[in-house]
Amino acid sequence: MADKILQCGYMSGDTYAAAALLAADTTVRVILVKDTRATGQYADKSGLIQKIYGEGGVMGRVHLLDISSGDLRVNDLWKLYKDAYATRMPAPRRGPTTASKLYYDQMPVGWPRSITAVTGLLASKWKADPDGTSAAIATAWKVGRLPTEQKFALYGYMGRKFQKNNFDIKPNIVVLWSRQSGKRGGAHPELDSSYEGIRQLTRALLKCGKPVTVLLAGDERNDKLNAFANLPGMDNVISVSDMWEDPVWKEQFGDAKFLAQFAFYKYLAEEYNVIHIGMRSGMLESMALLGMKTFYLEGAGSGSGSRMTGFSNAGITYSRIVIGSAPGITGRISEQRKLYTTDVLSERIDERAAVHWNRDGFWDLFGDSDHSRWAAISYAKADLLRQSRPYSSYRGTDQWSALEDDMARMRGFTSSDMTNIFDAVGPLLKDA
Repeated sequence: MADKILQCGYMSGDTYAAAALLAADTTVRVILVKDTRATGQYADKSGLIQKIYGEGGVMGRVHLLDISSGDLRVNDLWKLYKDAYATRMPAPRRGPTTASKLYYDQMPVGWPRSITAVTGLLASKWKADPDGTSAAIATAWKVGRLPTEQKFALYGYMGRKFQKNNFDIKPNIVVLWSRQSGKRGGAHPELDSSYEGIRQLTRALLKCGKPVTVLLAGDERNDKLNAFANLPGMDNVISVSDMWEDPVWKEQFGDAKFLAQFAFYKYLAEEYNVIHIGMRSGMLESMALLGMKTFYLEGAGSGSGSRMTGFSNAGITYSRIVIGSAPGITGRISEQRKLYTTDVLSERIDERAAVHWNRDGFWDLFGDSDHSRWAAISYAKADLLRQSRPYSSYRGTDQWSALEDDMARMRGFTSSDMTNIFDAVGPLLKDA
């Protein structure tokens, strides 16, 4: 049965899965809603979404519905119609209304399903025909079929990156993915990575007793991944973060930067045991859909649910590792306080910071510095995690270093989380 999917322009996370579904099932259609008025977590990303669909060769089955000049806002549209299919909402009258356009203007006639349905639809397709589905996705994403000029450019990029360790690439390549979209204004900050957590995992992998090359991939901030990879003793740690910002990508892959990333990892997977680990994200899903072993980490209290387990149940190599809590401070606050948007989370932190800012005891200790704002925010975060210390406990110390050490202890994975991760990943690491 043919299906059509409703995707709002701020919902970029499921785009890779939707693109894969479109590639595997030619009867599926997507209605992509654009609203340039939206801000914050609802800010429009339809341009990026269309680019991903375009590179995968499926844009012809994506219908753009622009409501930027209408009365209905995109988040309100989503509330009205996200459950219309599931609840069998009555058909609207034909006319120029948004409801009519959603129902009648794109075949098949009827209400569209929510974008969250792509997980189950793709899993069902894969389970029924794993070889045909995986082949259709690989073909659409042009794995191994880049034009010759782009292929040579990719080899050149790989050569520059692996020159760092004299091309001594170990049998196991573990790719650690950084996700920072929540901190950048998107939804689900509890799914963001922690740079301290990535550093923990890297050090543990280097000491695990198996030959491992670690690639640091995904979102960069303040050059943290690059700086860590360039520390002494990190010869087998290579940062490919923000790969799409590399001059090679901009010059050679301007029209195919996503496909080039897929090709990069698939070329490595032809000769090495490539394993991907990261917080749940669309890019991570694509690695599993291309047949690579992929693990996503999700806090037990995450508000995003476990619908992705449908992938692993269907035989897709996308396995969930449950961790006790998010590895970052803001992620943990988001989980514990059920604050799943950055705007609301920031508002709560600012409210608590203002409380400290206006206390004499805080000013006696931190108020004579340009960094007092940082101290107030740090105290606010510790308050929200119920781990703050009284001001008096910092007296007689370097209060700045002591507060920074306290904040550092709140970041990263717990020992039990590290055990869970290595119990899952360790058996897949090969010996020399």
